[in-house]
Amino acid sequence: MNNVYAIGEIVYDIIFRDNHPQQANPGGSMLNSAISLSRTGLPVFFIGEIGCDEVGNIIKSFLVDNSVNISHIQSYTNHKSNIALAFLNKKNDATYIFHKDYPKQRLTQELPIPINGDIVLFGSSFALQSETRKPLLQLLHNAKTNGATIIYDPNFRKQLTEKNLLLEMIKDNISNANIVRGSDEDFHNLFGEIDESSIYAIVQEIGCKYLIITKNSNSVFIQTPTFIDTISVPKIETKSTIGAGDNFNAGLIYGLQKLNKNVNELTKDNWYEIINFAIEFASNVCVSFDNYISLDLASKYFIQK
Repeated sequence: MNNVYAIGEIVYDIIFRDNHPQQANPGGSMLNSAISLSRTGLPVFFIGEIGCDEVGNIIKSFLVDNSVNISHIQSYTNHKSNIALAFLNKKNDATYIFHKDYPKQRLTQELPIPINGDIVLFGSSFALQSETRKPLLQLLHNAKTNGATIIYDPNFRKQLTEKNLLLEMIKDNISNANIVRGSDEDFHNLFGEIDESSIYAIVQEIGCKYLIITKNSNSVFIQTPTFIDTISVPKIETKSTIGAGDNFNAGLIYGLQKLNKNVNELTKDNWYEIINFAIEFASNVCVSFDNYISLDLASKYFIQK
């Protein structure tokens, strides 16, 4: 079975509603995806950084308990693990306060080399940090050279500064990806208030031919070289939307691995099947305070190794 490699930031999420803590979970966009995918039986490797402290031990134990390979997680002595305070509003969307503690030299360990059939997931602020950019780009170069499928989630929020510099890095990330998946908010923050087809034209010109835009609880837009469509999303009662996009990514990867096809071989019907997995994964995580799909849903779609 082909491997999934997720590379990104590791945090410990403490979730607040009405100024009261509700739950605490290991988190980070790519980590949330990794947990959900591993729960379905897929072989998942996480690449990231953590502090040598009690919080770091909790996160590593959680990853191991969920069968995520942690051999590529680098632990930093004398540095603390990252904490994210997530404050839910009335719509159960979150705003964040981050507490981070990194050394000057980061991600210095040897990274894996993905091969044909593997999937690499990357994105968010981790993909825009100068301290980790060189090893990240080397990983992406090796993956692209070997024919792995690369999925990029920009997860771009308004509070990011130095937008022009970051935009160049984001374009570089898009050029390395086979599939770009982001929210409508992400792309509007990046490219302005333009329609989905115009966003696709920009992404295609940069070098990626497959674009998926999630539009909150409304719909999913997809455009490929062969078709374009908008898919409706069922209405649900949410508790938290913190892991919605991350688990959409997980469902997307699950569908790709289940079909076991090169992205260029996927038919229109294949894409509908994949998007339905993604919607179900995202919907499932929104009905709890967890950042990952439930064990019940994971058992429904468990892939025997």
